[in-house]
Amino acid sequence: MPEPFCWDDQYRVDGGVIDEEHQRLFELANDVFAFEDPDSQVDEFKETVVALFDYARRHFANEEALMEKVRHPRLSQHANAHRAIVAEMTRQIKACQSLEKLAHELRCLMVDWVMRHILDEDRKITASLRRGGTAHPAPA
Repeated sequence: MPEPFCWDDQYRVDGGVIDEEHQRLFELANDVFAFEDPDSQVDEFKETVVALFDYARRHFANEEALMEKVRHPRLSQHANAHRAIVAEMTRQIKACQSLEKLAHELRCLMVDWVMRHILDEDRKITASLRRGGTAHPAPA
């Protein structure tokens, strides 16, 4: 099965840490979707979902810190969108009736997140970075 999330320059936000974190999120999402039959690999699947969930939360905190640093005008709305994504992931995990269904629901959420949130919302951070003249380079 091909990886549904492939990094492309259209997703670029800061040319540094945020882009690296987005790439890692793509990798983790692809790890979740690589399970052909999650119900037959329960422990491994759960560990992979938890890794995606934990990393998403950590990424959101990092992204919001960057937005605060560059005084992004839509930080509050952006943080609310992050909370909504975490709440939806939490709801999906708690309501899980089968791991196969959870994998499908997470896939839908990730597609929406990648297609809408990163492209429509996260890329707006780029303008704030340019205005503030603040680069956010990757750590050495």
